[in-house]
Parts: sequence; C-alpha cells; structure tokens
Amino acid sequence: MSLIFQLPENDGGYCNQLWRFLGNYLVAQKFKKTFILDDSVWIFKNKDGWSDYFNSVLLKRNCKSIEKPIYKQILLQKLPQFTLSQYRQAFEKIMILNSSLQTKLDNIMKKFNLENNKFDAIMIRRGSKLFEESYLIKIEAFLNKLIEKDTKIIFLQTDDYDCYDELKDIIKKRNLDIKLYTICPEYKRGGTTVYSRELDYIKKNIHKSRNRGYINNFVKKIKKSEQDYTPEEMKIHMEEMIVGLEICLLSRYLSTDLQSNITRMLYTRHNNPNNVLTTCRSLRPKFNIRLRNPAYGFY
Repeated sequence: MSLIFQLPENDGGYCNQLWRFLGNYLVAQKFKKTFILDDSVWIFKNKDGWSDYFNSVLLKRNCKSIEKPIYKQILLQKLPQFTLSQYRQAFEKIMILNSSLQTKLDNIMKKFNLENNKFDAIMIRRGSKLFEESYLIKIEAFLNKLIEKDTKIIFLQTDDYDCYDELKDIIKKRNLDIKLYTICPEYKRGGTTVYSRELDYIKKNIHKSRNRGYINNFVKKIKKSEQDYTPEEMKIHMEEMIVGLEICLLSRYLSTDLQSNITRMLYTRHNNPNNVLTTCRSLRPKFNIRLRNPAYGFY
C-alpha cells in the first residue's frame, strides 16, 4: 500500500507545507504504507523539486514502484494527532541537506567563525505574516533575551534586512560587545509567501491590519511574491532561507517567537529546545503529548 503526498503549487508557505508533509509521512509510518512524495508542481522547486535542496530517503512518484492500493494525502483538518517527538524524528529523516547546501552551510559557519557552536541566534519573520497573523515585536525583546545569557556572537535569520539595520544600531548605541552576522540580502525587505491575488488584497486592506505602520511600508518595498519568482530567483531565495534556518538550529540559544510555522519548526528541531527563548506568551508544548498538526499553531 502507498500514500502519495503532493507538495502543492499554490497553497501555503514553505513551513506550512512542511507540517502537512510530515503529518502525512507519520500517517504512512503508522499504518505501514509506502510514502511517495510528488514534487512535480511544487512552487519552491528550482529544477528537480525536493532534491534541489535535500537528500533524504523519500521516494518520488514512479508508476512502476508504487504499491497498490494507492491512497491520496490526508487533508490538514483530518490528520491524526502526533507528539512533537514524532515530528522531530520525522524532521531528522526528511530534512537532510544535499551536498551542495551542506557545503554552503559549512562555508558560512567558517566565514563567521560559528563552528564552535558558542554563538546565539535570532529568528524574526516579518513581511506579509504581520498583516493579520502575527504581532510586531520590537527588536530589543529578541536581543534582551540573549543579553541575559551573556551573548557575544549573534546570527540573525530574517526575511527583512531592516531587522539587521535596527539590531546593529541598537548594539552600537548601547555599546554592547556583540558581533552580529546575517546572510539576509540587503534587497530583501520583508518576505511574502502569499500569492499575487492575496498581495493585492493586503494592499487594499492595509487599514484592517493590526500592524498598519509596518504593512504600509512593506507593500511599498515588496516587488513580487514568491509565486512570481523565476526558477533561479527561487533557488537563491530557498538556499538562503534553508541554510540560515539550519544555522539557527546549531545555536547555543535561539531567541524567537512561536507565531509562525517557521519558528514553530525551529523550536521542534533545535538541538536543545529548552534553549529556545520566546519573546511572547506562546504555549511551549511538551514533546511527549499528542497535539494537532502544528500548522494550526501550538495550543
């Protein structure tokens, strides 16, 4: 028996898709079905789909190797509950960097002298996420969590280079002995995983946003949604994001929130989840308790 999961073309952001992916993978394991990954139309592909970035043991769609009967993927709202420990173990099997990305990661770790794992990290997701899903949290809140831990080196992963500028200025004004690094390109001033029609909706409804000031500036800077990236632009975008997230996972302490799929993923995968410092009152679930798919949030 086989279960086929299709990475979608126009449905959800990268980590939202990952949570659904893992949920179906765990179902396949639970009921001893062969898991088949169909990445033929995946929006985040460059050329080869999943293997553009990862090198896992997952199977791709191959009519000759599919065991019948064949079951289609289970919708998010119908996925059974699993523990975070089960999701963590699934991540370890699925999120294995290919050799190209592993080399990029190793080179950046050497460049910034992060190899001894004595650095700390901050992850901030801004952009379209702040239209109605997340609250805008001041940079100082993320920084102060690490200052309490006597931080000396901070790696910043973000989709908004303004965060780097703000954090650098604060460190300078407060005369802090902290080295700050990022691989976020200067042109990236807030990411969007929404699609063109949704971006148009945001532009027309800025007055409804809980973060109107930020969103108003964001829509003036954003040039295109990820849906409109060329294959080469998508490759650059995805490699920068994936490598940056992997660096966060290797940090001593990670300061972030749990408002987005991407930060919940980091909490679940971090080398020491107890060292993930949250900047808002987000529920930190235990790893041995079953919960709804984390794409719904931690609650």
